[in-house]
Amino acid sequence: MKKDLYELDLKCREFLSEIVNVPGNAITDFFYADRNAGGLGAPKLSVEADIWTLAQAVQLLSSPDPVVRAVSWGQLTQNIKLALRYDLPDPPPFTEYLSGSTQRGFYGHRDMFDVRFSRQGDNMWGRARKAAMHLNELAAKQ
Repeated sequence: MKKDLYELDLKCREFLSEIVNVPGNAITDFFYADRNAGGLGAPKLSVEADIWTLAQAVQLLSSPDPVVRAVSWGQLTQNIKLALRYDLPDPPPFTEYLSGSTQRGFYGHRDMFDVRFSRQGDNMWGRARKAAMHLNELAAKQ
């Protein structure tokens, strides 16, 4: 669960603080900043999980096994149909869906996202979309 990763990130920061004798008032970014920039370069587990989710989605869609690849594309197509609530446009908006886009009928607001996409269940493609949305939000803050 994502909340568990946030808690584990906190525990890791506390542990790293003890090891390198970081003062208690150090900003959180110090732990995750690149070592070349003077940070510790620790991975942020919640962000890494989003990256791993997207990587797994790409691997499934490009699998050398034709059955895995066909099932993956079929499930993704079904998710998009449910999200849009109408027939798929041609060409289907695969990229927009997986990138977390709010264009072409996709919603970006978290509450609306949860309501519209909950009918799909918790599957790989919904998680990949949520991961992309989260990473987009983080990138916009930087």
